[in-house]
Amino acid sequence: MKRIVLKCVLTGGMSLALLSGCVSTKKEIPAPPPPTGEQAMALKATILEINPKAKVGMVSAVLQDVMYVMVADVDVADVKKGDIFSFVDSQNNVVANGTVTDITDGKIALLYDAVTRPPMVGDVAAKF
Repeated sequence: MKRIVLKCVLTGGMSLALLSGCVSTKKEIPAPPPPTGEQAMALKATILEINPKAKVGMVSAVLQDVMYVMVADVDVADVKKGDIFSFVDSQNNVVANGTVTDITDGKIALLYDAVTRPPMVGDVAAKF
């Protein structure tokens, strides 16, 4: 229950209103988890159906302390350093965006900026 108390204080001919009391805190809703393997495959198929030229892969490793991720299962033919990828959770929400810093052995490394949470292993990564 929220209780607010309004107090008026007179100081030198001016009135000042002070608010005090209990303020309820907002309950945080946890972000959806990464997609399951089946969800990820369906999401990847949907993205490619909408945009056949998109590059879509899966987050295979995350280093949160340096905000770095590795994305596998992606066709790197047209991927280059500086490209931007978006990371998507199981509810098709963009959770972060990342910039390609390196391409090695068919995998791409990206530095990311979290939107709602850091990317997690299993999140889908897409470049449109």
